[in-house]
Amino acid sequence: MSTRSERAQRYGVDCGEGLEWPAGWVPGREYAKPLVLTNKSDSAMRLRYRLPDSKYFSMAFPEEIFLLPGLTHTLVVTFRPVHLESYDDAVQFSNERGQSPLDKRRPVPTGTFCIPIRAHVPSAAAVVPETLDFGFCPVDETAVRTFPISNRGQLPITFEWSYDGPFRLSPASGAMPPGSSVTITARFTPSDATVCVVRCVCTIPEDRAHVMTLEGIGKYPFLASDYEAINFGRVLARAEFRLSNQSPVSARYFISQRERDAARTVSLAPVSGVIPPGGAETVTAIFRPDVRGTQTREIYDVVTTGGNRIAIECAGEAIGPIVELSARSVDFGDVPIEEPRRTVTRVVQLQNRSNSHVPFQLHAVEENGAFAVGCTAGVVPPRLSHTLRLTYSPSEPGNYYRRVVILVHNQAPLCLDVVGTGFNDKKRPMTLALPVVARARARARRGLHLLSPEELDASASAKRARSAALLEGASSGSGEGESEGEGESEGDQDEDDEVELMNEVFHGCCDPTAALAFDEEYLDFGAASRLRVGEPRLLRLTNRTRGKIAVRWALPHGYASGGSLDRLGAVFAVNPATCDVAPESTATFKVHFLPRSDSQHYFQRLECVASFKSMRSFRLVSEDNFVPPWSLAVGAHGHTFAPGASRFIAQPLLSHPVLSFPVCHVGETGYQTVSLTNEGETPMMFSLRTGASCNFAIVPPAGVVPALGTQLLAVRFSPTEVAQYDRTVSLVLNGEEANPLKMRLLGAGSEASLRLPHGGRLFLPTTCVGASSTACLTISNPTRLPLAYEWDLPESAADVLSVSPAAGVLSGKASLQTTWVFSPSSPGHMLAKVPCLVSAVDSRTGGTGSYEVLNQVLTVSGAGASGQLSVSPAVLDFGAIQVGLPRRLPLTLVNSSTVDLWYELSFCRTEACAMDEAGEADVLRCLAPRGLVPARNSVAVTVQLEALARGSIHYDVLCAIAPGGNGDAESVLLLPPTRLSGIQARGEYPALQVVDARLSGVSQEALWRSLQLKQVNDELNDVPSAEEKACMSVEGKPPPILHAPATSTFRRFDLVLPPRIQTSAEQRLRLLIRNTSRLPARWTLKYPTESDVQAEPWVDFGPPSDEQLPLTLVVECGKRLVLNVKGRTLGPTETHLALPSGGIRLGAAPIGLPTPLRQTLELPNPSAVPVEYEINSAALDAFTSKHLGFEVLSCPEPAGVISPGSCARVPLLFHPLEAREYFISLPLRFGHARGGPCKDTTVLIRANGYDPSDAPVDSTSEAGVMPPCSLLQPSQVGLPVSLSLDTCVFGRLPQHSDGSQFLILSNALDTACKFAWDTAHPLYGSRVAIHPSGGSVPPLGHVCCKVCVRGAGPPEALDLVLGCTLEPLASTAANDFTRTADGTRKLVAERPEQRRERSALTPLAARQSLAPPLSSAAPPRLLLGVRATFLPSATLRSAAFPLAEHFVPRSLPPPEPTQLGRSKPRRSQAGIYGAGVARDAATRRAQRDTAEAVLVELLQDVMRSEEVRRVLQAPPVRIVPWFAQLAFARHGTAPAPVTVRCADATCEVGVLDDAAAAEERKQERAFAAAEAARRTTRRLRDVQSSAELQELAAYVLEGTLFSLVSDASHGELSLLDQTPTAPTAEPGRTRVTKAFVRRGRGLGDTQEW
Repeated sequence: MSTRSERAQRYGVDCGEGLEWPAGWVPGREYAKPLVLTNKSDSAMRLRYRLPDSKYFSMAFPEEIFLLPGLTHTLVVTFRPVHLESYDDAVQFSNERGQSPLDKRRPVPTGTFCIPIRAHVPSAAAVVPETLDFGFCPVDETAVRTFPISNRGQLPITFEWSYDGPFRLSPASGAMPPGSSVTITARFTPSDATVCVVRCVCTIPEDRAHVMTLEGIGKYPFLASDYEAINFGRVLARAEFRLSNQSPVSARYFISQRERDAARTVSLAPVSGVIPPGGAETVTAIFRPDVRGTQTREIYDVVTTGGNRIAIECAGEAIGPIVELSARSVDFGDVPIEEPRRTVTRVVQLQNRSNSHVPFQLHAVEENGAFAVGCTAGVVPPRLSHTLRLTYSPSEPGNYYRRVVILVHNQAPLCLDVVGTGFNDKKRPMTLALPVVARARARARRGLHLLSPEELDASASAKRARSAALLEGASSGSGEGESEGEGESEGDQDEDDEVELMNEVFHGCCDPTAALAFDEEYLDFGAASRLRVGEPRLLRLTNRTRGKIAVRWALPHGYASGGSLDRLGAVFAVNPATCDVAPESTATFKVHFLPRSDSQHYFQRLECVASFKSMRSFRLVSEDNFVPPWSLAVGAHGHTFAPGASRFIAQPLLSHPVLSFPVCHVGETGYQTVSLTNEGETPMMFSLRTGASCNFAIVPPAGVVPALGTQLLAVRFSPTEVAQYDRTVSLVLNGEEANPLKMRLLGAGSEASLRLPHGGRLFLPTTCVGASSTACLTISNPTRLPLAYEWDLPESAADVLSVSPAAGVLSGKASLQTTWVFSPSSPGHMLAKVPCLVSAVDSRTGGTGSYEVLNQVLTVSGAGASGQLSVSPAVLDFGAIQVGLPRRLPLTLVNSSTVDLWYELSFCRTEACAMDEAGEADVLRCLAPRGLVPARNSVAVTVQLEALARGSIHYDVLCAIAPGGNGDAESVLLLPPTRLSGIQARGEYPALQVVDARLSGVSQEALWRSLQLKQVNDELNDVPSAEEKACMSVEGKPPPILHAPATSTFRRFDLVLPPRIQTSAEQRLRLLIRNTSRLPARWTLKYPTESDVQAEPWVDFGPPSDEQLPLTLVVECGKRLVLNVKGRTLGPTETHLALPSGGIRLGAAPIGLPTPLRQTLELPNPSAVPVEYEINSAALDAFTSKHLGFEVLSCPEPAGVISPGSCARVPLLFHPLEAREYFISLPLRFGHARGGPCKDTTVLIRANGYDPSDAPVDSTSEAGVMPPCSLLQPSQVGLPVSLSLDTCVFGRLPQHSDGSQFLILSNALDTACKFAWDTAHPLYGSRVAIHPSGGSVPPLGHVCCKVCVRGAGPPEALDLVLGCTLEPLASTAANDFTRTADGTRKLVAERPEQRRERSALTPLAARQSLAPPLSSAAPPRLLLGVRATFLPSATLRSAAFPLAEHFVPRSLPPPEPTQLGRSKPRRSQAGIYGAGVARDAATRRAQRDTAEAVLVELLQDVMRSEEVRRVLQAPPVRIVPWFAQLAFARHGTAPAPVTVRCADATCEVGVLDDAAAAEERKQERAFAAAEAARRTTRRLRDVQSSAELQELAAYVLEGTLFSLVSDASHGELSLLDQTPTAPTAEPGRTRVTKAFVRRGRGLGDTQEW
């Protein structure tokens, strides 16, 4: 049954999808629905329908329905159900055939279709999703998804789920009324990383069982941190690190501290959370130490529920604020004691360099003591300073010295030395200075502080006596003096020592080792009354020195913190106030408490000043025995509160309720400061209830904190064993024993110890001798003390074993990886016990503290063996690689030994290489320059080479055995590198070259010059520019289009084609391009519209011009240039001269010529009308005037007429004066020869003059860039015949000499082709000739031609082009060619005139022939260039020219008359040989006869030789090659004398008269014969030296050689066979063997035949 759309498309009727009665109808009733029919077609249709088959559906009587296009018709369908069941029926329609009113030819589609009608009953219909995908879910976490199930039926349903696996569904069962839905919650909890697919069944009894697929993937979450360790440094700081979730599931994390053996100083926030997939969260770490000196190294673990764990190490060291004193000492000098009392004030600045408030306290200093201080406690603001005002007003004469210790909160204490001297008229002590104090402290450190002044004098005297006894020049500060000096310097260094200052603070005035000491430091008077005097307290002073001590008390005047009465007088008194104490004895003092106010707390420092008795007067003191006084302060406190009376309510604030000390070494001491602040408005008394233990101590144990003031307490910790210390001390405030202020003191004692893994054993891998093996050992510090370690290698293993680092400092809870290197020098085993010296480091003294050194032993073992490396291949050849594109090749390292070898590869360049523009050479690198080759194995190492410039690349691969796998690039190699292999390559760019160019009717030299092919090739061969490199593809991917440079940045070359007349035939330029590189060169030639730059849609490039067409030559990854092809179309009557745009360069001429060098200026006329031209002679006259009237350049024929399509040869005479280049611009005017407008142009003439003796210049430089012959096939250029040479370059020839070259015409067709050289050329016959001048080239054969030139006149530069007209023949006559036995074709019939031409025995002028007539259609033509320069022999001789290789006739024509350096031109009348000297006919005939007789005699002499006879009589053998025949000729054989019959000689001799007459006649005959021989020899010499004979001999030899080469080229003569053959000769005649001579100038020069 078709659908609605199919019915509308096929039948043109739209009647809906059908009729349906949904559930809800009741049986027995009637239900009606309309059925609407719509005509969707463009024609009328007739419809008929059939009633439904069921009787429950009824319709009206089926009548024919006629529907016009676009109209509708409605039918009513009535449904009368009887039972509650489903009904299904259909109404069938048929469409009759008709025609479309729009197109009568197109019929309306017909057919039958059905419309469904249905009635449904109530049912249950549940909708359950088919799949539910949880995606990725973290392991051990629960992912929740919800989905609905709905009841779309008309009946209520119930459901129940059944499933298995890590999924849970809720609710698992339930009921749904019609039209409702229930949301089901699904949970997925994976237990491991796996893919879970579960089929859940939802059972619905009323409907069916629905299957639902639950999918989920369990994934372990993976967190990564950007920091694995956080080092806060030595500051109070905060830091952040990011946790990133790199897994596809969310990650729930928790952060916890790994160890909690100390107080927590680092806090992290947040410590838990959930990071979504691909997300990140920042965790902040804050370093908050409680006290200074805390060194923290805490490890926190970031753990996910899936098991991923990240360790974050936080390290830091706490330092206190930086507080400094502006001065470390104050010297009041001498202050007189007078009335009124004189007061001296000094100011010291306490500077705070930190950013926090710093409380400070002057320890044991009274405000109104001997040195009064304005304020003994306070707070220094951040980045500011506090002024300490010191006042000195002595009441008694004497020296005063006090070391003031300043406690600073969370910082080491500071010290200030204060000295002063008081005197009056009765007592004048010696002035106390700071150097005296420094020497005294130095003596105290050396234990000399107990000596009396007398002993000091004796010691100084003894020292001076020893010094006097020493040799002159010895140092006066030796012995004890040197030690004292050293002690002074040490004292200066130790003034800031925290330990020494804190010892002075805690020992106070009760130091058992001091020179003077009290038995008590603090006197507690308890409760007292101002109305009565209380019991005094006894105070005992011990003098341990060996001198008498004078003691005086400097008590405070009043109590500043008390009432008004307390400020008037002293509240504490000492009796006696002064006394003397004998040496090594004691003195007792009574201290009285005299309060003046009620309900008051009292605390004061009672200062005692003691000095040697002898120090009272300067007369008893010397520099040697001067000892500063001692200042001792005793604390006294009490109160006047009545028993049971209420006291002030204390409001304390303790800075450290819990004071945790940094870990301290056993036997050492740690110090901290705690501030106690009184926030009340009344003074607060504090006292330590229970004395601190031997491990903890607090100073001061009692005192009064003023209202809103701060008191600093110094706390000392001294561990006696390795343990944790925890003690709570109580501070009683204002006497309230019931509510003390408690402070918890924590500390830990530790000792130095390192943890060595594996039970203190280390095994080093076996390695080869000369190499090294490496092993790592991790040592850890289990304590929180900073430890210093040092490995003490034994001497037996020091040469083969090393460790790095060998020494260092390991902070608390830190680990360090040490690297051990084993370098055996010989095979064998090694076992060594290496001690490790461990000691704690005292950070307070800069690491100079001395601790006990612990010796821990590590056992190290290893073994050494032998091994070697080899490489494959021996030479790694990259071949040609593209510049800028790296290439990789594998290099295999082979280890054939039994041990692992660590290698280190390096590369050494073996020769210089090319550089790029930035001065960088090629880049060669190894991806794994260092590594390990396992035993009996191989490793492939990838070598990458990138050439940055063009050129050859050669490297040597050097390999060295490395010490081991430490990866240190700067490690010292055990053995020097050795060469393993070589690397060679060549960097290149894809390069193209134009090797041949052909254009019909244009000579090669003119074509190459007009197309600038030499410049184009030079540019193509050049290195790409920066713009071109920007266009290169990077690894095969082109650069972005928007960044491609425009074509205007590329080099532009004009390819100028010769002008053509309108409506003339088309020209085809053919270029042969060759890939000259060893890389594949992909190139394209783009039109102007094919731009690499993406242009806007509105850009119009326009059509190419008729005059020029710029083409872009693109070499992929190479050069890019623009070839601008230019052409010009001439009108029928337009005049034009085709002159080169770059000017015309004449041939170079040597200076010193007797006559100018004649050259030719060619003016081609490509137009269709005759052109008349004229060269302006004014420019030549100006040029002559410029050279002082000497005609350097002249033009004898400046005007003329050029025929259409021909070329005018304008003679130019060039006579240089200097060896330089000449430039001249010649104005040229030309126009129609029959009248009309003229055109003006300028011809740039360039010519070089040179000195032939210094720098010979060859005029054939232009021909060196062109191929010698066509590289294109004749069929490719449209010519049937090709030339073996495009240009015959003769070079320089002597004047009046001849030159000839061999030329071959090759036929590529299967038919013969006629050829005819252009004998109508003006110079043909007089300067140049070709033999034969015409003929026929056999099919697939060739013809040999001889090109001859002669310089028959003044010096001349000959440069011309000869044409050869070709005429292919349809067939070849049988009598012209025949086939020999070996299959070759040759001429068999030859006309007499042709034979005479081939004989080459007639003058060249007699062999001229007329050119064949031109046909109407231009036949194909070949062009041959001929170039030669004829110079005088004297000029060539000065240039070391080989004149012996050229024949120059001795009888030269008379020189032409000259006038002012200009030779008068004259035309030759006798041809190329018609310039001889006039002779009479008899003389010429006699000379010719003599020459013939001499030549015949020479030939007969050759035939009479034994070699020739032996060859003639020998059996037939192979022909001797021409170069071997010359070896058989006799050289230097004088011809036999010609027999001359004397006229007076008697032929018949009669009877001799007598013997004397006979002898006389014999002598006369001998004399006559000798005389005749002399005359014959003289005549033969004259004939041989004649120019006529030499010309004839040269002509005969040249013709013979040409005949031999021609025969050899046709296969008639073998030039390679060396076996001589016996030639046959006709009876009575002698056959002369042909000879062949080759003369060449070397490789690359022109070969002359």
